[in-house]
Parts: sequence; C-alpha cells; structure tokens
Amino acid sequence: DVLSDEGETDGTMLSVASIVLTELSCGRLPEALETAKDLVEPRLATCDARTAAFAFYARSQVALASGDRSRAHRDVERARDYAARVARGARDAVGLVEIAAALLRVLEPEPPSGPSLSGTLGAHRGGAVRFLPILRAIVARVPDAFVRVPLLDAIDGALRDFGGAETTERATLPPPEATTDGPPPRPSG
Repeated sequence: DVLSDEGETDGTMLSVASIVLTELSCGRLPEALETAKDLVEPRLATCDARTAAFAFYARSQVALASGDRSRAHRDVERARDYAARVARGARDAVGLVEIAAALLRVLEPEPPSGPSLSGTLGAHRGGAVRFLPILRAIVARVPDAFVRVPLLDAIDGALRDFGGAETTERATLPPPEATTDGPPPRPSG
C-alpha cells in the first residue's frame, strides 16, 4: 500500500496515478496492478475532479494493459464523469480522458462512433497531445496484438497528424518484453 491511512491528498493521488502510468510505460504490469490498488473509489471520491479523472484514466490504462477491456471502458466513463466537472483552467484532464475514449472506440467491432483520435486531439489540442508518447509506450507493451496493433496505428497516425516525433517501433512487432535478446529490430523500409 503506497498510502498511509491519513493525509491522503490530491497530490498523493496524482503521484500514485503517475507511478502507475510510469510502471506501465516501462512494461512493469505486475507493479502497476499492485500500485493501482490504491486508486480506489472511496479515496478518489475525496479528490478534486481533475485528480479523480486522471486517476480513473490511469486505472483504465491498467485494465487495458491487462486485457480487461470492459473494465477499461468503465474506468474511462468514470474518468469522463469527473472530467466533465473540471474547472476551465484544468482542461488537460478532459483532453486526456477523451483521448482514452477515442482509443477505445478504435477497438469497437463496428466502425467507431464519435471522433477519431486525430479529431479528438484537434478538439482538445492543449496539454493532451503531450501524453501521446506516454500512451504509446504503454500500448506498445500490451501483449494482445489484436489490441496493440490498431491502437498503435491510431496513435502513430495522430503523431503524424500533429507533427509528433517519428515512431521507432512498428505496431506489428511484439511488445518489447517478448524479445529476449535486446530491443525489437527496426523495421526495414
């Protein structure tokens, strides 16, 4: 348990959510699952809307990385509920949550309803764009290729659309931890 029973603050919950995302982006899913146990509803209910939205976003990424798409959807919807209450000065939470929702739409069996990832980024350009490389690092480590490949394609397309850095991995490569002798090979071409 990362937290003590007293003195929980918005800053602490933001830190825990950030640790979860860092662990995921480093490919440490077991650690992220353990740390995410601190992001429980009773604790989040005492936080401001921006903090709770960010924490539910972090929970959704843990769920997605662990293969629980229905929980990822539920946590994104909870994040959206909180993000709808965010004050004007903290709109980055809204953009981040809408990015997560747009990515989950990519995985729908029917053509996605709602704006594409690039459309969502265009609407929430602000601070949300800076999260794409982090989100890409998390998604690149999702073991399920049926989840990883379309999400990486969507993220890479959005990075191209918004002038992001060139990507160094192809969506079709296995996640980095699947290789045993170094990083995945660079695609030719």
